[in-house]
Amino acid sequence: MKDPHKESQERLQHIEKAIAEIEKYVNGESDNSFCNKNILHDAVLLQFIFIGEAIIHVENMILDKYDYPWHKVKSFRNMIAHDYFNIKHSAVWQIIINDLPKLKTVIKTILKKNFKYANTTFQMKNICAKPPLGGYVPPISAEKRIKFNR
Repeated sequence: MKDPHKESQERLQHIEKAIAEIEKYVNGESDNSFCNKNILHDAVLLQFIFIGEAIIHVENMILDKYDYPWHKVKSFRNMIAHDYFNIKHSAVWQIIINDLPKLKTVIKTILKKNFKYANTTFQMKNICAKPPLGGYVPPISAEKRIKFNR
């Protein structure tokens, strides 16, 4: 059985990482460019799903100590996951500009006050970092290669 306090810390670190990813993705973008780049807003929305899913698994006794509308984070995740065709990208941009910095501050505060936190951004495990089979990577045959230019 998982330790709920440890899981809360991990989930909060996942949120911190997702926020950093969103900031990286939108760096140098404007509301207009954000709304016109499908890959960009899709990537950002995926990170918001991660944030909303992670917050569900954080202990309520931790979240209740902080004056933040946690229900909005959860609801936004549900909207993205279930009502995705009605999402207004200009509204998402406003959330990035107006709400994300506040969420980032609260998450950092929670981590610092409730956990032994080394003030470094959480690094998610890269399961592709090591080649399979003890280092051997079999060659890809020409038939298995994907060709995009047809």
